[in-house]
Amino acid sequence: MDFSISHFAPRTPLELNKPLIKLIYNPRRELIRTNPDMPNIKVVRKEHVVLEKGEEGVVVSNVLNFKKIIGLVKDFVEIANIQFHDGKFSLTALDSSHISFVDLQLNIDYFLYFKISKATRIGVNLVRLHRIISGCSKEDTIKMVILPDKLKISIVNHQLIKTYMMNLFNLEDTDLTIPTDIETTKIEICSRYFHQIIDDLYDTGDTTQFQLNSGKLALKTTGEIGELDITLKDDLKIPKDMDMKLSFNNKLLREFTKGHNISDSITLEFKDEFPLIMGYTLGEQGYMRYYIAPKIDDFDD
Repeated sequence: MDFSISHFAPRTPLELNKPLIKLIYNPRRELIRTNPDMPNIKVVRKEHVVLEKGEEGVVVSNVLNFKKIIGLVKDFVEIANIQFHDGKFSLTALDSSHISFVDLQLNIDYFLYFKISKATRIGVNLVRLHRIISGCSKEDTIKMVILPDKLKISIVNHQLIKTYMMNLFNLEDTDLTIPTDIETTKIEICSRYFHQIIDDLYDTGDTTQFQLNSGKLALKTTGEIGELDITLKDDLKIPKDMDMKLSFNNKLLREFTKGHNISDSITLEFKDEFPLIMGYTLGEQGYMRYYIAPKIDDFDD
């Protein structure tokens, strides 16, 4: 059992009857509670939430990040199957237009607790799930318990416990085969910076052409107001002999780059006549990837 003690200071005679330090069980060193009378010490209080005997599900401590992830996924697909297997929380789903799909995987280390005895699939309305957790703060912990036709969602903090019983859906399993042996040209860039670039392109036109040439990445779009060309001067480690042009829908690019606060960097993977793969990584805890089919463009060379 691990406890965090963030500060120790001598007490004056008037303080002798006050507790010196309050300790909170802290399995991941995320929960810190110090004497509230000490100045300039940030107080973070979280309740210890566990899965009871017989309960199967997960407990999420990194609530703000989880909320961002679900908030991003629900913008592409409203209802989807979530699968629990081999210590993983995973979701793969096509968007309504069938020109893009999302691939999310959160590993067991992402969760405070993960207890699933066998491979399980549940159909979840992600819009409703996000609505439930959207008001959560960093002081909250989310507990999700899988029942036969419900998902029991408990939001716990030091003041209250809110429990929702959300209806589940019986969805057909859409078997999306994701190739893993495709050789791509992969670059990594600051996610916030790339989001700003895509915002500018989105404001100008509907489609962006990505050109990888002479070790550089150039982006071009046209619209009613004219043209916008952006060439990235960063060293993106693009092969000097590469010459590739691919075009993608600006609205879809912009929707995924809105998730820039999930990770500091975004990866882009290119291959001729193959979907663009954009991804956020969560270290060893998982990833989120988005595949966008290329468009046939009429840009002038």
